[in-house]
Amino acid sequence: MNQIEVVEKLNDIVCEQAKIIDELYIILAQHIQPEDIAGMSVIDRMQRVANTRNEIGGNER
Repeated sequence: MNQIEVVEKLNDIVCEQAKIIDELYIILAQHIQPEDIAGMSVIDRMQRVANTRNEIGGNER
C-alpha cells in the first residue's frame, strides 16, 4: 500500500469515527437534560471541531 492509499484509509477511519461520535451524542442527548448538555466541556470541543470541519469543507464525504 502506498502512502496516498494509507492517508486515504486513515481519512476513512477518521470520518467513520466522526459518524460514530455523532450517533453517540444523539443517544446521550436523549438521556440528559438540555441544560446539562450545554454545560459539558466535551460539547464545546465537539462544536469547535465541527466548525473547523465545516470551514475546510470536511462534510463533503
